[in-house]
Amino acid sequence: MDARISLCLIVGNESGYIERCLESFLPVADEVVVVRAVGGLAPDDTLERAAAVCRRHGVGLVTGEYRNRAEHADWPHVDDFAAARQLSFDLASGGWAFWCDADDVLEVEGSLGRGAGEVARELAGRGDYAAVVMPYRIFGRGISVPRERLVRRDAGRWRYPVHECFAFVVEPLQAVEDNRLVVVHRPALGKRGSCERNLRILRSIPAESLTTGLRYHLQQELGIAGDVAGSVALARELVRAPDLGRPERYELFLSLAQLAEDLEVKRQFLHQAYAADPRRREALGLLVGNALDAGRGEEALAYARQMRATAGPGAREWNDRGPVYGWLGEEIYTHALRGAGERVEAERVRQGMLAAAGGPRVALVHATRGRPQQAAVARKVWLDFAARPDRVEHVFVMDADDAASEPLRRMHHLVLPAGGGCVAAWNAGCALTRAPVLVQLSDDWVPCPMWDDLICARLGDVNLPRVLAVSDGVREDGLLCMAICTRAYWEQDWFLFHPDFTGVWSDNWFTELAYRRGAVVEARDIRFAHEHPVKTGRPLDETYARQNAPERYAEGEEVYRRLRGGGDWSEVPGFYNFWPLYREVAGRLRDGDVVCEVGVWLGRSVIHLAQMLRRAGKRVRILAVDHFRGEKDQPAHAAVVAAAGGNFRGEFEANLERCGVREMVEILEGESAEMALRVADGSLAFCFIDAAHDYESVSQDLAAWGPKVREGGILAGHDAQHEPVLRAVRERYPGALVLGPVWLREGLG
Repeated sequence: MDARISLCLIVGNESGYIERCLESFLPVADEVVVVRAVGGLAPDDTLERAAAVCRRHGVGLVTGEYRNRAEHADWPHVDDFAAARQLSFDLASGGWAFWCDADDVLEVEGSLGRGAGEVARELAGRGDYAAVVMPYRIFGRGISVPRERLVRRDAGRWRYPVHECFAFVVEPLQAVEDNRLVVVHRPALGKRGSCERNLRILRSIPAESLTTGLRYHLQQELGIAGDVAGSVALARELVRAPDLGRPERYELFLSLAQLAEDLEVKRQFLHQAYAADPRRREALGLLVGNALDAGRGEEALAYARQMRATAGPGAREWNDRGPVYGWLGEEIYTHALRGAGERVEAERVRQGMLAAAGGPRVALVHATRGRPQQAAVARKVWLDFAARPDRVEHVFVMDADDAASEPLRRMHHLVLPAGGGCVAAWNAGCALTRAPVLVQLSDDWVPCPMWDDLICARLGDVNLPRVLAVSDGVREDGLLCMAICTRAYWEQDWFLFHPDFTGVWSDNWFTELAYRRGAVVEARDIRFAHEHPVKTGRPLDETYARQNAPERYAEGEEVYRRLRGGGDWSEVPGFYNFWPLYREVAGRLRDGDVVCEVGVWLGRSVIHLAQMLRRAGKRVRILAVDHFRGEKDQPAHAAVVAAAGGNFRGEFEANLERCGVREMVEILEGESAEMALRVADGSLAFCFIDAAHDYESVSQDLAAWGPKVREGGILAGHDAQHEPVLRAVRERYPGALVLGPVWLREGLG
């Protein structure tokens, strides 16, 4: 038996793919056979590029040409794929043929360090079988289809002009399954689909020659093309065909369910799919969503548990959607748990899933309002096109008054008080996530394949404060059109976009600040398409109209110009991740109120509060309490204290002056408990404790400052995540709330 392997391809105009393909597959090839299909398109340099790669690797190249039939001469590409495939086999000289497409790549898995060439030659060296079945993964769809990729050339011939397959004539057929070599179909996002081409070919076949298999493919293509009526009619006919295979029957019922509009009809078709093959999870997963859409949380959870208990099909089963047996299955389970009201268990499962994958590496912070379907599609596309979707943390951030987005709440989400705008949503979402890379997402962004691998690779060391500059394919003004940064960069400010913005102009300041800090990594070759109505010409929906109203642009520009002028709290050094609380408090304060911050450092938070109050026209007195010698448990303080000669009050006052709020702040310099004696009991509307963090100090501060807060006022503090702090708080105020890093003696509403 001739064990040489011929790599056989048919190509059209594939100059954008051919080099990647051959570099991937050449280790398995003793020769390369490329057949160019000639249709109505003028040829590009695909063959020239193929020849260059083969010369570089010292592998022989054989080329051929398939021409469309005269009646199909105007077709852009091949009109009979089986004929073109067969020509590539006929031109080959090896005993074995390894066939692929130009936009396929070859991956090696589980070969214990052995390369693709070694594995392939081992498989071709045996003569007791006619084919090797290996996984064929369709990137972006989560589908793995077992295909006979390595076959003896004399074992059969190609048939079917579209969705072609190798028909074996060897009896009995001996095939071996091997999962070490995996063919991955990886076209570029935005590549023109094949639906129109496939429909033309299928419709050109005489009716008497349309086998059940070809009619099945016709039904699928009709659905993709949007011919719902035609697709449904043909599916209903085909499910009764006696020679229809079990996998195809299953897929037809799934197709009927997805094309149905009525939830009960969907449910019935999904049950029929499950009955066709109870070993598969897909129908059960869709039944979970169907039940949640119908408001039946307990039913959804029952389906999810049944799905979770289903081990999955055998290696040769067609259309094995791998993710539904892994990370996606767990996600569906968490959705069902939330729908049934078991939020704590849902979060436990989600965290366990991320931990099992090695932890999240990228967080998609997805602000949305009023368009749940578009948001859900966007989420699916981003996860589908991720290289490691199991390590992508996705969170929806919605407004409390957004009833339309209620279906999204079954997924990982955060709900905010209405009116904050998308900037507040993105900022809050970043605080919720824990991945080292943050990506700002909205409903109208489209990723490129392997986007998570790309951005992580280009960012490099994600422990450094870095921002990635990508392209939207349109802008040429240098604007960072999409905020992508490391968590280390976010932690410099504890916000993604300056919280004074509501939406527009926020990216302008984000861009300016990132470049000013020298944090930008240029990666404009990475393109994420922004399908905003302003660019696409589509009408503005309510959410777009609100965000793009003229007054919003005016407000955003005013904030931008003020920040450019300097003297903003965000320019003052310091650890300040409790600014949302200060914004809430500032909104509740009245003229004549007195507030106090115990432990002020260089004034970042005090200045923020003062600037908000000044812009609101409120006359509020702010007490700033500190001994200005730094804290022993804060090593970062030492250099500042030393540079200031042991006391940094001068630095604090200089920051107040520079930011224009010196007259609003009264400084009480000294030990916390001593300064408390200068403040009357019940005189404070708000007191925030952020001084020493050991148990004894916190206990003393609570005893000293608690009585100073009036009835109905707020006593709060920082570092609730530290055990000594929380223990002291719980001992004195058992009912205190914990909101992230902040503790509160009473709520805000």
